[in-house]
Amino acid sequence: MDGYEAARIIKSTGKGALIPIIALTASAYEDEFQKADHSGLSGYIRKPFRENELFAVIGKALGISYLYEDDPNLLVFDYAKHDELAGTFLDEVPAELVVQMLDALAVADLNRLIYLISEMEQDHAALAKHLMNLAKNYEYEKLLRILNIKVI
Repeated sequence: MDGYEAARIIKSTGKGALIPIIALTASAYEDEFQKADHSGLSGYIRKPFRENELFAVIGKALGISYLYEDDPNLLVFDYAKHDELAGTFLDEVPAELVVQMLDALAVADLNRLIYLISEMEQDHAALAKHLMNLAKNYEYEKLLRILNIKVI
């Protein structure tokens, strides 16, 4: 039995359904993220990981946020290495903005998409930078996957 099967069994029980489970893997394969998603896991982290990535995933799974004594801008999440997690950070972005970005993607309006992403830059600089990079490199499938996490 692998960890995903164990998670499915735990999640199938009454009490287990309430327990957050986070996968930690050394695998770099995209299908691992899909396995984690289908297993009902609350989060997914690839090795090697940084402390801020771990805290971000734990915070998301438990619905908590952290207050840092030091400058929080020093903690920069590397979205490029973790596309599958970028969508989980859209919770703080207004749903209407995300829907507008999805609409721009649907009609391949790159100029509108870039404008909408730039609307996020002040409050979510690192995420906006990552989304902008995907948009400018025409990586629409990744953008759709990330943005749909917020809508679903």
